[in-house]
Amino acid sequence: MKQVTRRSLLGATVAVSTAALPGKGQAQVRAEPGLKPPKFTLSCNLELMFPKEMPHASRIEIAAAQGVKAYSFWNAAGKDLVAIEKTATKLGVVCGSMCGNGKTGWGTGLTKTGAEGEFLADIEENAKIARRLHCKNLVTFLGKVQQDTPWDVQYKQILEGLKKAADVAEKHDVYITLEPLNSVESPQMSMITTKEAFKIAGDVNHPRIRIDYDM
Repeated sequence: MKQVTRRSLLGATVAVSTAALPGKGQAQVRAEPGLKPPKFTLSCNLELMFPKEMPHASRIEIAAAQGVKAYSFWNAAGKDLVAIEKTATKLGVVCGSMCGNGKTGWGTGLTKTGAEGEFLADIEENAKIARRLHCKNLVTFLGKVQQDTPWDVQYKQILEGLKKAADVAEKHDVYITLEPLNSVESPQMSMITTKEAFKIAGDVNHPRIRIDYDM
């Protein structure tokens, strides 16, 4: 039996989402009358729900047409940020979250001894982009477990690095939002449970550290 993961399930919906789009790229969904607006802000992840070749600015237009007020995306690399910013501003939608350290988060992170500088530079670069897009949450990964380094050393590096990253976030008025992954898709990573994320956030004890409670 093939195992179904969150990523494969969302990926399978791309065909459905694409089929629902009329020729001119405007999805038309009729809202049910009498529904009260939600007490939360729905942020549409632009990465998996649209065809890969579709520009992200066009994805924002489609999401906004359905009443979505916020969008999220992964790495800023390779995206037309000028078009994204212009489109989002015109339509009055904001960026709910973006990746804070796409270059370092899945590898060296803060677990690799000597990699802190590269991690912080990654955070700084994306914090500037986030501020430009009015985005508050930098979804952050801490790196994979380094098999050649004792865990207590890696954990100490995580805490020390996050305190510095939080100071960078404070300077740019954004938040380091820790995303615990999972043991099915990402067993190699250093933070794969919510319990671990809460412990790390508690030990860092900085107001600019948040948790992406990803269910």
